[in-house]
Amino acid sequence: MATKLPTVAIIGRANAGKSSLFNRMVRSQQAIVAREAGTTRDNVLGKVSYSRYKVAQAGDSTRGSTQNSSTYGEGILGADVLAGPVSSDLRENSEGIFDDGNGEEHTASGSETNDSGLISESESDLHLPIFAHMPHIMNEQGNKKLGKRDGAKDVLDYIRDGYLPETMLSFIATMGLNDGTEQEVFTKDELIEKFSLARVQRSGARFDEKRLLWMNRHFIRELSIDELATRSEFFWPEAAKKAPDAYKQQVLALAQDRLKTLKDLPALTSYFFEEPTADTSLISENKQLKKLTNEEVSGLLNTVKNKLESLADWNSETIQAALNELLETTGQKPGTLFSLVRIVTTWSPFSPQLNDTLALLSKETTLRRLQNAAK
Repeated sequence: MATKLPTVAIIGRANAGKSSLFNRMVRSQQAIVAREAGTTRDNVLGKVSYSRYKVAQAGDSTRGSTQNSSTYGEGILGADVLAGPVSSDLRENSEGIFDDGNGEEHTASGSETNDSGLISESESDLHLPIFAHMPHIMNEQGNKKLGKRDGAKDVLDYIRDGYLPETMLSFIATMGLNDGTEQEVFTKDELIEKFSLARVQRSGARFDEKRLLWMNRHFIRELSIDELATRSEFFWPEAAKKAPDAYKQQVLALAQDRLKTLKDLPALTSYFFEEPTADTSLISENKQLKKLTNEEVSGLLNTVKNKLESLADWNSETIQAALNELLETTGQKPGTLFSLVRIVTTWSPFSPQLNDTLALLSKETTLRRLQNAAK
C-alpha cells in the first residue's frame, strides 16, 4: 500500500513566478501534484478559501516534498513534512501549536479561490497551524500597497534619519491594531498588554508620514535630557563635537520641544557653536520686517544692543524684562522687534524662546551679532 502523501502548506499564490522551484518541478515532471479546494479559518481575515497540494518526487511514493511558490517568487515554507523541520515563518505559541503570523500578501489575490493551503491534520501527525494574516500597509493615498515607488524605506533608514525605535514600534503596531480607545501612542509594554488578534483590523492601513513625524516628536519630548543626549550623539553639527557636554545638554534643553527628528539637530542648534552665515532673505521675505527700511532696521538693532549692553545680570529673566521695555520705547510689536532680534542673532528660520536663546549664546556673542547686523 502506497504511503499517503503529506499536504503542502502553501501560503501565497501557487504560480507566483516562472522561477518558482515548485513550478519548475511541475513543468519538468519531477513532481506529482493533486489539488483540492477548501476553506479554513484565519484569526484576522475570517473564513479563507484555499487549495491543498499533494506533492512527491516522481517515482518516490514514500517521501513528500513541501516546496512553496510564494508571492515573492521562489521560497520554501518548510523542509520535508515527514522529516520534521518547520518553517521559520511558523512560531510555537503557548499551547505548543505553531502559529503563522505572515502578512496578508501570503494569501492569494485576484481570484475567487485563494491559492492558500494548509497541512491537513487528518493526513499527518502535525497540529493544524493557527493562521493570522496581518493587513497590508498601504501608500499614503490608501489606494495600493506601499512600495519603493511610494518612498518606502528600510526601518533602519528611518533610524538613521533620526526617528526613534519606540516611534517606529508604536507607529507600525497602531497601523493595524485598534484597541477600541482614542489612544494613539503606545509604549512597548502597553502594546504587549493590549495586543490581541481580535483587535487587528482586516483592512489595509494607510502609511501617514505626517503622523509618523508627529509621533516621533512626541517620543523625543518624552525623553530625559540625559537620554536625549545619548540618542543625539551622532546627530550634532560638526562644530559641536568639541563643545563641553554640559553646554550641549543646555542646548538640547532649549531645542527639545522643536525637534521632530534627531536629524533636525544641526539646523536648530548650529548657531550655538559657530558664527552663522547671514541670510538677509529672512528679513526681506518676512511679512512684517520687509516693511522696514534698511535705516529703520539698523536703528532698531542699535537700540536693542544699547539696552542689552546695560544689563548687569545676563539671564533669561533680565533679558525678557529688557525686551519688554524695548517694545514700549520703540513702539514696535513683538512680531516685528523680537523676530528681527531672533533672526540676526541666529540667522535661522526657527529658534527656541528668544530670551533663553540669548542667555545661552552669552552677552558677548549676542552684542557682537547685533552690531554686525546693524552695519
